Amino acid sequence: MLVSAMFHDLGKLEEISSFPENDYTDEGNLLGHIFIGTAKLNERMKTIPGFPKKMASEIMHCILAHHGELEYGSPKKPALMEALALSMADNLDAKLQTMKEILTGDEDKNDWLGFQRLFDSNVRRSSDYE
Repeated sequence: MLVSAMFHDLGKLEEISSFPENDYTDEGNLLGHIFIGTAKLNERMKTIPGFPKKMASEIMHCILAHHGELEYGSPKKPALMEALALSMADNLDAKLQTMKEILTGDEDKNDWLGFQRLFDSNVRRSSDYE
């Protein structure tokens, strides 16, 4: 689980070009970070003498399934408890980051921030959020 969590976005290092461009590379557009990262990690695990093949497959599955759904870009849906946990954690992280951006982007500091498609809800600032 920890290895999968640490390296699930490894492929983004080659999927997206460096600053200031920050644009998708040819490899990124053609293959995507999930495939690139899985391939890179697989290459590395093969260099470790005696690395368990079953564990390697499980780690790669977690990375392949970390977007949770085929329609969100995962080549596989989670089939392991660890893959499901990673997928849910990655999804939660993305949603919390989006909420944070919505809250900090409102310069008027309104309580109600309008309908947000991602959340399928009219979002409101909580009384504790400053």
